[in-house]
Amino acid sequence: MQITDAAGKLEGVFTDGDLRRNLNEKGGDVLEMKIGELMCKTPRVVSPSMKAVEAMAAMEKPTPVTFMPVVEDGKLEGLITLHTLVSAGL
Repeated sequence: MQITDAAGKLEGVFTDGDLRRNLNEKGGDVLEMKIGELMCKTPRVVSPSMKAVEAMAAMEKPTPVTFMPVVEDGKLEGLITLHTLVSAGL
């Protein structure tokens, strides 16, 4: 499934956490559902102009996440992962 629309705007993300939460709430029926029905349609995002340390801090609150979409002017530019930041020495 596309994570962006035709204009490059982020439509949502789907993570293992989304799968776990949906399984807990809805049971095995989740396995027959489409990703678009299960994904987070309003994920937290970071800007490409943010410093790496700011992105890492944004990943920690309000609840920890291991990646965040990088969005500028509503368009998906990429993904930043906790692994990448840690590997870079933060």
